[in-house]
Amino acid sequence: MKSEIKIVIISSLLAFVGAGAGSFLSFELSENAWERDIEYKEKRLILDQRIKLIERAAKIFALLNEAEKNSALIGLEKQRLLLSIKEGKEIPAEKADVNKLSNRSIELRAEYTAVLSLLNMYFGPETKLALQNISKSEKWYKPSRGDVQAVMNAVSKELHWFDS
Repeated sequence: MKSEIKIVIISSLLAFVGAGAGSFLSFELSENAWERDIEYKEKRLILDQRIKLIERAAKIFALLNEAEKNSALIGLEKQRLLLSIKEGKEIPAEKADVNKLSNRSIELRAEYTAVLSLLNMYFGPETKLALQNISKSEKWYKPSRGDVQAVMNAVSKELHWFDS
């Protein structure tokens, strides 16, 4: 009888330990799966943002010629006004076209600055270096083609780069 009780107690203890170990392992495995799922979702979100940023960068780099032309036209208008003042002519009322050009230039510069800042935040060391070089341009709207290409090459290389 005593041996039967011992067997029952030992088998109960083994069942309890087995159930506890199984529960613990199941919890650990599900926690690991949950952490991997969260990490995957975070990386996917970052990847989506990077793709959108690359598209914005390509667009703003393509619009730099427009910014340069706007700047030149605004400069010509300033020179014309200064010449009118020197000659004592009546200063014409401000033209709507100049205001449009000025506003468009402000929009382009804001987008350009925002894109470069976001590229600096979302991408890795090679992109940061290329951005440092492009920011050394004398005029913001006139970076060298090589610097623009270096930025685009760096972001394409670092699209799947994750600092972990």
